[in-house]
Amino acid sequence: MVIEGLTNGVIIGAATLQKWRLKLDFEKDEVIIDPKVTKLWLL
Repeated sequence: MVIEGLTNGVIIGAATLQKWRLKLDFEKDEVIIDPKVTKLWLL
């Protein structure tokens, strides 16, 4: 999946998706981020 707005392309593997609880919605072309994980990034 290609995410608009990045300076470089990124390939994300299954282990990274699971670790950071990311989900891909191919129908809407969205990356869904678990809200619990974003709270950890803010600390």
